[in-house]
Amino acid sequence: MKWASRILERVGRSYGLRWPTRRFRRFVFNELRRYCSNELREVWTKEGYYMRVSPHDLLGTSIYFFGEYDLPLTTFMKEHIPEGAICWDVGAGAGWFALLMGKLVGPLGSVDTFEASAIHYQTVRANVELNGFSWVKSHHVAVGGKSGVGLYRPIKAAGKLNSDLTNSALGYLDWAAVAGKEEGGQSVSVVTLDEHADRVSQGRLDFVKLDIEGSEVAALRGGRESITRFRPVLAVEYNRDALERCGDSVQALDEEIKGLNYSQYVWNDGLKILDGAHRERLLDTQGSFNAYALPNRSRSL
Repeated sequence: MKWASRILERVGRSYGLRWPTRRFRRFVFNELRRYCSNELREVWTKEGYYMRVSPHDLLGTSIYFFGEYDLPLTTFMKEHIPEGAICWDVGAGAGWFALLMGKLVGPLGSVDTFEASAIHYQTVRANVELNGFSWVKSHHVAVGGKSGVGLYRPIKAAGKLNSDLTNSALGYLDWAAVAGKEEGGQSVSVVTLDEHADRVSQGRLDFVKLDIEGSEVAALRGGRESITRFRPVLAVEYNRDALERCGDSVQALDEEIKGLNYSQYVWNDGLKILDGAHRERLLDTQGSFNAYALPNRSRSL
């Protein structure tokens, strides 16, 4: 009964925008969204742009019902991305952070998005066009430690595709498989960040967000030259399971970021130093988290 789910969606969004309590958030994520449509709905967000998202999809639920997404990273970006900045969104998803970057930098800046999923690529492009952000450019490519062709494989949960992620099309880059030969995957072009930096020749880079389901270590290795040269602020996802699935580890990600001469922080009502014990506690309790890496003054490695 589409009319019933539409009423639930509209009432839920109206309530969520006015009273986004913890109790109502739990109800939305655990119960209400399951009765909502997989279809994309156009909504206005609290950050001042439109998005097309599914109220049922786990990654679109917060945007649809509450007009917001990942408040710590959103807040960090608003504090560290000025007008006119040059930003890269590596693993753009449906485009929340690409649009946020575009809103913050304005037409004086530029944003490049990188997305391996064909579904996500089309969604982020549509959301960028919806807002008229001509300075945000979308690229249907994976980012890794070397260029070539890889296999983008969907993430599975409990032996089947995660039904909570219907429209999110989450996946990871599998170099071990023969591209195009494995069931359930799709061939995708792979670039390195250094190659892209040489191609666009922007002369500077101010902010990079990395959330690519375990390929963060490889992406940093493939961007070492440009990161060393431009010293952008980094926001990097830590996900132990995803890293291990791609043949890397939390320790390897730590070493790569430290090797670039960055200090790492987490967001807890402001930036707090990230140490090993805190990192493990976050991974054990949350499964994943974002680390915020700021360049140290010295550029020597």
